[in-house]
Amino acid sequence: MDILTCGIVDDDPQAVHLLNTYLSKMQNVRLLFKTNDATEALVKLRKYQPDILFLDVEMPELTAFDLIKWVNLGTKVVLCTAHRQYAYDGFEHRVADFLLKPVDFARFFDVVTRLRESQFHAILNGTRIAQDYFLVNAKDKLKNYKILFEDILYMEAVEGGVKLVLREEEIMVSESLTRVYRALPKNLFVRISNAFVIGTEYYKNYANAKVYLYHVAEPFPISRMKHLAKDFFDWLNEHKL
Repeated sequence: MDILTCGIVDDDPQAVHLLNTYLSKMQNVRLLFKTNDATEALVKLRKYQPDILFLDVEMPELTAFDLIKWVNLGTKVVLCTAHRQYAYDGFEHRVADFLLKPVDFARFFDVVTRLRESQFHAILNGTRIAQDYFLVNAKDKLKNYKILFEDILYMEAVEGGVKLVLREEEIMVSESLTRVYRALPKNLFVRISNAFVIGTEYYKNYANAKVYLYHVAEPFPISRMKHLAKDFFDWLNEHKL
């Protein structure tokens, strides 16, 4: 049987210890990381892609819903909370299940078993996310492509889907830009507007509210709407000397 990998993020050390103890009672389960710090969790989520992430809702600095956008699509998020109302909010944020604190082992066992039996990696209309690539159906559904992350220059929202612009070709897929973006590693791709997501490996410079990429002649305008450009500026500040 394949090993089920997990991560735990909770600012309560006792809650982390309890979940870790529960995991140790189960076979073919490996804990990739555990942390009490939501900021540290961002670093861990860039490095690891666990099959299941146990995530506390209310934490200092960042909430679970802030962290979820950094979680890869292949990871099943399980909210851990003492407040039942968050469970309903969670299902609007791609949450697989929830555990009500104090967490009971029987309920914990049921959730992990159910998620183990489901596919480890989410599949949306033929799109499968892996460590360094994804498989996607072309818009006409007649072809399926293996897309390496490193080959993607940028993605553009177009009528009826997304245009993936690669080093050597362009591929149309029938997904929204938002759904594709949420599925991709945030250290490799950032959204700069409602219409464009760029590959950070090809970032050249930013000037006069425009982003320039290597191998692309025309610059990309940055959105004036702060929430659409936030990921880009966060990435830019994070990588400044």
